[in-house]
Amino acid sequence: MQTVSGKLILLIKAGYWLALLIIAAMVVASFILLQQVMATQRHNHTLLDIVSTQKTLSQRIVFLAGATGAASRDKQPALVNALKQATAEFETNYDLLLKQTAADPKSPARLDPKTIENVLFGKPFHLDYFSVGLVANGERLVSAFSSQLALGDNGGYKGGYERVTLDASVANATLSGYSALGQRISAFADERSEKDARSAPHAVLRHDRRHRSGGAVHLPAHVKRDPAQDARTRRCAQFDGLHRRS
Repeated sequence: MQTVSGKLILLIKAGYWLALLIIAAMVVASFILLQQVMATQRHNHTLLDIVSTQKTLSQRIVFLAGATGAASRDKQPALVNALKQATAEFETNYDLLLKQTAADPKSPARLDPKTIENVLFGKPFHLDYFSVGLVANGERLVSAFSSQLALGDNGGYKGGYERVTLDASVANATLSGYSALGQRISAFADERSEKDARSAPHAVLRHDRRHRSGGAVHLPAHVKRDPAQDARTRRCAQFDGLHRRS
């Protein structure tokens, strides 16, 4: 009788510890999933902040280009400096945007109207084209104004101001592209949130099975091209091409 009672006690204790292990595994899995969701949300918020800043900067660059041309000579140096800073910030943000999204101009996704690649590299927005062109024109404008005003070491663009003027159509096209990109990023964020919510119970169970089996998950490493470097290459090609024609 004591032997049976002892076995029953051991069985109860084993069941108790097993239940605790399962609960602990589920808590850990839930914590990891929560961290992943929060990291995704932070990433999306960062992208949306960049998009919002780019929309503002694109308008600022075009405004400063027009204001510099219309300003008196004594006010032009400050406006040229502001145009230079805005163009540099726009370029930096665009490189960061390409890096954060890992968008590939050669990806078949550019043909899918629901993708970020489509906004960047496909019809009707061609945001990459307008972003790269806006930076190249901004840099040429700074160089042209600097040459006219004899500001610093300006051995760059010599084609004259009339060749590089920016108009409202460039600003509107860029603004429309970034508005569409922001909507696309928000749609992806909402879709990802719904998917995470549906997959949460399954993720907990998978984590529990891996924990009990001692298995490990190894993700393959992929070597990716740097989209920001591609953008810089295209930008340099545009600048050099117009410089040779001048």
